[in-house]
Amino acid sequence: AVAVGWAFAAAVEAALGIAPPPAAARTRAVALELERLYNHAAAMAALCQATGLSVGQAAAEIALERLLRVNAAAFGHRYLFGVVEPGGVSRAPDADVLRRELPGAYGELRRAADALLSTNSFLDRLEACGILTAEQVHRLGLVGPVARATGLPTDARRAGPYDEVPATIVTADGGDVLARFNVMIGEAAESVRLISAFVDAGTGEGRTALPATGGMGLGWAESPRGEALAWVALDSDGRITRARLRPGSVRNWRGFDDACRSQNVFTDIPIIEASFWLTVAGMAR
Repeated sequence: AVAVGWAFAAAVEAALGIAPPPAAARTRAVALELERLYNHAAAMAALCQATGLSVGQAAAEIALERLLRVNAAAFGHRYLFGVVEPGGVSRAPDADVLRRELPGAYGELRRAADALLSTNSFLDRLEACGILTAEQVHRLGLVGPVARATGLPTDARRAGPYDEVPATIVTADGGDVLARFNVMIGEAAESVRLISAFVDAGTGEGRTALPATGGMGLGWAESPRGEALAWVALDSDGRITRARLRPGSVRNWRGFDDACRSQNVFTDIPIIEASFWLTVAGMAR
């Protein structure tokens, strides 16, 4: 909702030659990092389910539910729908809620992750499973945690509000499921730091007026799965004539096949799939 919405809004803004107000841009970044947090929690729960750890899955899902409740309290929607719009944002987060509730929700996630990282039966299923190399990632153009788990610091958070508060790019070596899991856990901690910094810098609602003019524009955002892109063409009245969205999963499906064929058994495939955190809907035109 946030990442693809941001990419689309940025494409429209590029076509019209405008930019969102700084406080609204920081609001977008807060929503994007909240989206990253709850998606990484959901991926952790999926990994536990794939490895048969029902207690770990329950712990991850408790953390996921707490994060979704933070979203609802801060922005009015559990999945952050309707926050981003071309020119800015429709609402500002409740900063007091984020300061009060987010540390506890993240702490729940961190406790679940630490427990999993000390569970040998869990680690044994993740290590050397679904391996990709940096060369494969570069050749296939993979993105997000899948790419960063091979040591490549590819990340689209390098403009807009991230110029004010740069994101630390979390990477890992190994290219296996465990490396992807470690990247997600590291990114969750970084998301909490970024949210705090953006809230302290000042968030707000509002938008820049959209002129009735034409043009073409490209926009992007770093979704939990990787770089999301949007391209739009507008006619002279500012109406969309063509548009193309490309979520992160579109790039990473092409690497899923290679990862599954890297000396794995059939029962490893659900584990690899959970670590890629793919979405079939992301492949639809």
